[in-house]
Amino acid sequence: MKKMLKFIFWPLIMLKNILDANWWANKIADKTNMEEKIQGSRFNRWQNSLPQPYRFIFKTSMLIICIYFIEMYFNLIDMSMLPWRWEWS
Repeated sequence: MKKMLKFIFWPLIMLKNILDANWWANKIADKTNMEEKIQGSRFNRWQNSLPQPYRFIFKTSMLIICIYFIEMYFNLIDMSMLPWRWEWS
């Protein structure tokens, strides 16, 4: 019975997987062994060797820089992430 249900619902399960970005990311990471490559990279080893407060400062500053660049891109297309720059009227 379980095998029959699995066969019947297989197209729906695959449709769900095809539309799921996480499924694609896992599939690509598994095929390319990306996790092993990332763990062996010099940048990742350097970042992991930092003391905890410096690692937090480094990651937070990288996040702020990325958000700044995203905001600059949004400004090019006349949009903004910042609520005080929205037009409320």
